[in-house]
Amino acid sequence: MILLWGALHDSPLAEVLQELDLRDTPYLLINQANILESKIELDTDCRIKGKINYLSKEYDSGMFKSAYIRTYDFTEEDGYNITDRNDPLFMNAIRFEQDMGIMLDNHPGRIVNRLSNCFSNSSKPFQMDVIKAHGFDVPETIITSSPQYAKDLLSKHNKIIYKSISSYRSIVSCITAKEVARLDDICWCPTQFQQYISGNDYRVHVLHDKIFTTKIISSESDYRYAKDTQLTDFKLPAAIEEKCFCLTQSLGLHFSGIDLRNNGNDQWYCFEVNPSPGYTYFSNATGQKITSELVDYLLNAPALAQPIPYFN
Repeated sequence: MILLWGALHDSPLAEVLQELDLRDTPYLLINQANILESKIELDTDCRIKGKINYLSKEYDSGMFKSAYIRTYDFTEEDGYNITDRNDPLFMNAIRFEQDMGIMLDNHPGRIVNRLSNCFSNSSKPFQMDVIKAHGFDVPETIITSSPQYAKDLLSKHNKIIYKSISSYRSIVSCITAKEVARLDDICWCPTQFQQYISGNDYRVHVLHDKIFTTKIISSESDYRYAKDTQLTDFKLPAAIEEKCFCLTQSLGLHFSGIDLRNNGNDQWYCFEVNPSPGYTYFSNATGQKITSELVDYLLNAPALAQPIPYFN
């Protein structure tokens, strides 16, 4: 049986649910809109496991040999109307989400992906060091609240971009020499700046031993918000594919979304690794069979190993 945890409005989760229904495969969906009165009883006797009480039914964590996680902030779900953060229902929901994360981090099954292995994306500078260690080129990057340091980087490259340091989504925007006065504002907020790299973007999805690459042609620095973006299926050079596999494995991920750019001189720059990729934007445009491969991977997980008891 497969465990799914997330929000129904999420496109990847919705596609996986649809595929499981088409295959008539049993699963349990933990919908974050329905967790206010749910509970988990953790058992740490041999290995951390638990009993999930969800919608008045109880499920033992040993029932699930694999899980797919696509979580959001549950307070933003439809129907959530608690304003008092001291409300017992709110505190119960917080505890439920924390215990779900602990249980799945310690579950012996195939978890796509364990939350503890997703933390690298919470610090883009840390993740960039990992990326560089795996042989990818990375843009020159600074994090500063000094307008002068930012101006020096702009003077060096004539065009720089700024974006979020954390895992929160932000629009990637450019600053050119004509907009240098804007940099005076950063004295109130440390900001990440990067050398602008020209060229075409490539989104790579690594799923265990499978790889799917989308070539992206766009007139904007952030193709996600451009009207003229073109997405096509693409075959990466074998050496770059191997780097993507190794990078994904080193981060402890079964499934990743890797952002690359080729500068036209056969230099491959890597910007980041998404540990919970919203892949449907790419697969729906290219016809890549990522959902069916993901479901295959969840279904083909090995049987759970029996825990080894602790002895005093």
